[in-house]
Amino acid sequence: ALICQDEGLVPIVEPDIVMKGEHDLETAMAVNIEVQSTLYKAMLEHGVYMEGTILKTNLVNPGLSCDTDYSVEEYSVMTSF
Repeated sequence: ALICQDEGLVPIVEPDIVMKGEHDLETAMAVNIEVQSTLYKAMLEHGVYMEGTILKTNLVNPGLSCDTDYSVEEYSVMTSF
């Protein structure tokens, strides 16, 4: 992100969560929050101008092997945190 800004570009950061596993939607949400928090903390520590970045969010999904069926509403609530 800092290299982009040094070159006059707006960095688009897109953290992604691996869908492999049995984790449920709530766990995926917690991991998403942790990953985004860690990413932004690291960018701050490296001197990235935060107001000059774009966060490309992803859809929060349970693991591919999760047995629980979730509604569209549940997906939307977890994704729009």
